[in-house]
Amino acid sequence: MEDMLAAGMQSIGATRIDPSEAVAGDIGVILAVSPSGDIEPSAAIRGQLGWLAKLGDGLWRAPSAMAAWRLP
Repeated sequence: MEDMLAAGMQSIGATRIDPSEAVAGDIGVILAVSPSGDIEPSAAIRGQLGWLAKLGDGLWRAPSAMAAWRLP
């Protein structure tokens, strides 16, 4: 599933990024895959996913996500 999703994301010009760089606040920009395999585009923005963590810099990030992409 991961390979198929990656191929699809690359086909639309998305860039794979480190999940720790997937910052809540990049509204409409980040699509991340949670450890359970759930694909979440905007819920991450609202901090509604259990796998987002508020780090020391005060930003919500997805350090435990399996993968994240920045959409074009």
